[in-house]
Amino acid sequence: MTLRKSRTVRAGMGMVLALGWAWLAVTSALASGPGVIAWRQDLRAALSEAAAQGRPLWIQFTGPWCSYCRRMDRESFTHPRIVARSRDSFIPILLQADAHEDLALRYELSGLPATVILRPTGEVLGKHEGFADAVTFDRFLGSTLARFGPIRSPAPSVSPTVLSTAAGAVRPAAASPAPGNDVALAGYCPVSLVTAHRLVPGRAGLTLTHDGVLYRFATAEGYDAFRKSPERFIPANGGRCPVTQVDRGESCAGNPHWGVLFDGRLYLCADEAERQQFLRDPRRYAQVDVADRGFCPHCWDRDHLLVRGLPQYSLSRGGRRYLFPGPDHLEAFRSATETARR
Repeated sequence: MTLRKSRTVRAGMGMVLALGWAWLAVTSALASGPGVIAWRQDLRAALSEAAAQGRPLWIQFTGPWCSYCRRMDRESFTHPRIVARSRDSFIPILLQADAHEDLALRYELSGLPATVILRPTGEVLGKHEGFADAVTFDRFLGSTLARFGPIRSPAPSVSPTVLSTAAGAVRPAAASPAPGNDVALAGYCPVSLVTAHRLVPGRAGLTLTHDGVLYRFATAEGYDAFRKSPERFIPANGGRCPVTQVDRGESCAGNPHWGVLFDGRLYLCADEAERQQFLRDPRRYAQVDVADRGFCPHCWDRDHLLVRGLPQYSLSRGGRRYLFPGPDHLEAFRSATETARR
């Protein structure tokens, strides 16, 4: 399908009741804010913003050849009531239909202008095709909001919780081991770092390779805990310092002596100065290794859908952390990547 001028545009124009215009005129006087919709342009960024703010995503498909699109721009999208809704209840994004034809096909659109309202998870809440005057379009937006439910206020900032002793520092329990260059964490046990917040040398007889990296463990219990749930213990960002990567765009190996435990994850900073910088604003650095802006790679590869993943369903590969909306998506991605490696 190509949504071009030669296609029949379903306008759907009808008679507007005088009562509806009177109601809209009253509400217009109460609406406040700028007189234009703040259209986003980047789909992934807009969906990420919708998820962060707990709002539905409003996708508006348009085209330069579409006369009714321009009419809605003039008559409907400048109305204060609709502008206020776009500002207070939605994340609006304007897309050229010919540049996003695969997306238009997915939503089975047959004409322009076209509106698709999505939950941040990708579920369709409502769809409208053809011209709609301000009253009609406002009612459409209101009905989709009713299906979405209450708009959540953005979550308040939470004071960082660093799970360690001595203001974020890990405490050495013994002299540093001499493990060789191919052993993670300089040979220290990752389970001891995360659970006991201490640097404990691993034993040469207790080793396990995960994602191509060799780890040593101080106890058999630690070995078993890691084998059952490696994502809980492996260092974030492939063991690279998050501060140097975020602040300077440099890849620098972290040091277990300057480790930080934050939100249950282990971060290795390059030195004490970098660790102190991490502690001043840990949330700035905590997402350093999250791939694809936190969207599920399985959903994108299989259905070309942007679906937000959850931290509890994560998988690390090559120093990048992938998030999934559920365990079935995680296992499907794990199976596909392991098959590709063979």
